[in-house]
Amino acid sequence: MNEEQFFKDFHAHRWDLIIVDEEDEEQPVLQVGLVATFYLVDAYLPVRRKHIAQAFELYCRHFGEKLNWGYMGSEKIIKQDFSQQTLNQCLSYIQSDGFSESASFMW
Repeated sequence: MNEEQFFKDFHAHRWDLIIVDEEDEEQPVLQVGLVATFYLVDAYLPVRRKHIAQAFELYCRHFGEKLNWGYMGSEKIIKQDFSQQTLNQCLSYIQSDGFSESASFMW
């Protein structure tokens, strides 16, 4: 299955993944999506952080137009719209000193 077929199938079955309000069936209450969580060995090392940033940048190059909003940081979560500026901020954040803070981000 290629990317185009995956999204076509996902779109065709989207209502199977949406829970709607009992009184208003046009109002979604919960929508299931795709989530990937990675725990990497020695991810605090600068070279690993660099590779994580490169992987995220590659992902954004191919799928960035599908990203709407997200956040970065584990203590204080601030929702941000996805743009080139927030992408650059996230890449800088990912490559920060891993000895003092984990890299936690979601887009």
